Amino acid sequence: GPYMHNGAYRSLEAAIRHQLDPVGSLENYDRTQLEPEFRGAVHDEPKILKDVKRTLSPLMKSPPALTDAEVADLVAFLKSLTSPSARDLRRFIPESVPSGLTMVDPIPETD
Repeated sequence: GPYMHNGAYRSLEAAIRHQLDPVGSLENYDRTQLEPEFRGAVHDEPKILKDVKRTLSPLMKSPPALTDAEVADLVAFLKSLTSPSARDLRRFIPESVPSGLTMVDPIPETD
């Protein structure tokens, strides 16, 4: 993790379960899983929740029902798509570019 565009979920399983029940997930979101400085960014006022539910895609209103075993299989499948070699992509940063400009912000070394 974190997962989703805003880092709302710390586990892949939680992100999948959110997609399987977006309304329930929205109504029961636990902001304590966020770092304290981000908890105030959660907009869970009744009017906002109502607007989100009203504008929810019809495709999301009836997601498939998966068993715990099926969710675990989906998590395992998605994790299999991520190669450990993708954790460090510095080898793909060019030493120079056609314009001659240098890389201003090189990626810091990781331990």
